[in-house]
Amino acid sequence: MIYLTAYREFNPDWMKLTEQMKKMAGTDFEWLDLKANFQSASYPHEEEIAKYLEEKGEQWKVSVTGYSIDVVTGETIGNRKPGRTDGVMSWPYELAYYVRKYHLRLPMKAEDHILNELNLA
Repeated sequence: MIYLTAYREFNPDWMKLTEQMKKMAGTDFEWLDLKANFQSASYPHEEEIAKYLEEKGEQWKVSVTGYSIDVVTGETIGNRKPGRTDGVMSWPYELAYYVRKYHLRLPMKAEDHILNELNLA
């Protein structure tokens, strides 16, 4: 399982969960350095990747409350939602927001997996 998270330094509650996920994932645990992976312009299949992150797989079986906050601007970006998993990857729901707004590039093995699932590779 590939676990993607971008919240290492932003949310103590998320850290507790991601530390548990890291133990389960071992070497397939990917921290995303948001700012280091932002692009200045969109990239091929960006919208398809964002849509996959929003819609594919199933929601985590957890309850979440409150609002999601843009970790760059501090602005509210909407109600919090559970993350998602497709059986190979697991990610926070907000990841699609960062792909669209900041042209966030995912780790290559995550992008390759998504593009293969969408028959775009």
